[in-house]
Amino acid sequence: VADHDVTGVVLRFAPMPSLPVEMSVDSSATSDKSQPNLMQIGLMLQSRESVESGNSMVYLSPQRDRSFAFSAAPGTYRLQARGGGEWYVKSASFGDTGLLQQDLTVVPGTSGAPVLVVVSNQVGSLQGATRVNGAPAACWVYLIPTMPSAKAVYSARSNHEGAFTFRYLPPGSYQAVAFERHHSADYSNPAALATYSARVRTVSIQAGDQATLDLDAVPEEEIVP
Repeated sequence: VADHDVTGVVLRFAPMPSLPVEMSVDSSATSDKSQPNLMQIGLMLQSRESVESGNSMVYLSPQRDRSFAFSAAPGTYRLQARGGGEWYVKSASFGDTGLLQQDLTVVPGTSGAPVLVVVSNQVGSLQGATRVNGAPAACWVYLIPTMPSAKAVYSARSNHEGAFTFRYLPPGSYQAVAFERHHSADYSNPAALATYSARVRTVSIQAGDQATLDLDAVPEEEIVP
């Protein structure tokens, strides 16, 4: 350390815990379609402690034996997935911990036991239209799963006629809201939409079906910074 006497300091190092990840396909999945690999699903761990530092994400890494693993420092993490097209994470577990409902805790010496991920392609879709002050308009549409999910929010941009479509949505219930301009928020926090509760709608998605939902968007002048 520059300009400091560090005589006598002892540095102790410990191996970075490695968490192998294994994937299986749900028995209800359609078998005539190509199965994804774990990298296509886009799995990652979001640190609960390091969000403010900017180093909050731990990404899945391929190993020499063609397996996959997370190398994560001790801490608490939330499992997330960017999504793999028509495939989604139906369940994930680490020992007795269900990772779509609970955080993953990594402690020194954690290794060996795998993170087990089950994927499915039994999905539905949603279409609809957005309006601003009663007139069709291009808006940002956000779907927030209210069931256990590896993805905190789905987003899409409607066209100038207000039409939007979400394909490959996992079955379950969602909150839906539209904004006239892009709106960033922590949608995993229920308080994020409290200000706009009058414009939030709920919708249920069934596997193999297409739901319809029209939204009155939050106008730009009502968007809270």
